[in-house]
Amino acid sequence: MIDKKEACLFINDVARLKGTKSELKPEDIELYTNRYITKKFKDRETDIIYKMKEKDVFFLIEHQSTVDYNMPRRIVEYKIEIINQYIQNSKSSNKKYKTPLIKAIVLYTGRGKWKVKESIEETQEKLEDVTEESFSKYKALDVNKYEEKEMLEKEGALYKIILLDRANNKEKTEQVYKKVLKSKLTKEEKAKIEEYAINILAETLGEKKIEEISKEYLKKGGKTMLAETLKREMRRDRREARKEGQKIGEEIGRKQVLEEKNQIIKEMLKSNIDIELIKKCTRLTDKELEKIKNEV
Repeated sequence: MIDKKEACLFINDVARLKGTKSELKPEDIELYTNRYITKKFKDRETDIIYKMKEKDVFFLIEHQSTVDYNMPRRIVEYKIEIINQYIQNSKSSNKKYKTPLIKAIVLYTGRGKWKVKESIEETQEKLEDVTEESFSKYKALDVNKYEEKEMLEKEGALYKIILLDRANNKEKTEQVYKKVLKSKLTKEEKAKIEEYAINILAETLGEKKIEEISKEYLKKGGKTMLAETLKREMRRDRREARKEGQKIGEEIGRKQVLEEKNQIIKEMLKSNIDIELIKKCTRLTDKELEKIKNEV
């Protein structure tokens, strides 16, 4: 294993730290202990990881005796593993915490020349006329930077649906929905927004209000998927309600008949009518009749 002094000389030279404020001295670094290293690193004895004592900066030295064209991808994997393991063990999750920096160095001692790309960006597929960006870079779309008017004018249904989703009360939702329907929409975009209205807005505004607003901005004599779907859903709900009502009515009817029957049997028992005759007329079992007798 390379000791601290040799490691500092090596890292300063290859990572171009020599002569800078970040130039390493042996007292500045420590060996990154195995308890923080994943199985992937434990299985590779030639991996050496040093960490700066006062900063979350790591130096990974990867020894290679053969050419490995997967090295750019492997380095990315190693960096992510180190970052994840370190954050997990240090339990640093507040927003002010900075992600550790990993400087990776490949020490190649093979006979042939090392002709492997030095970054994953160099190995990636390209898009014509598009400037390359860092592999870890991402684009964020913060809708808060757009005014309502801008979002209504943007092409596509997504921005309109976001506007509707951001409305925080019934009145605001109704206002935005009217504006959305007034905006320039293709047939497909209108269908998407109406589908959203059926599934989401109906809970806020109610089906009648959705249908009312939709009809207000339709072409004369025209019909929308929304209006037709709502009508179909309401007809289905009414059918279901009728069925449920019938079931409830039948159950109530059965209870009433049973109560009347039991009352008659009680009167027969009070009149000392022969038990066998009662059983024959009512077709009750001994157990059922005994239960009624106990209620008399």
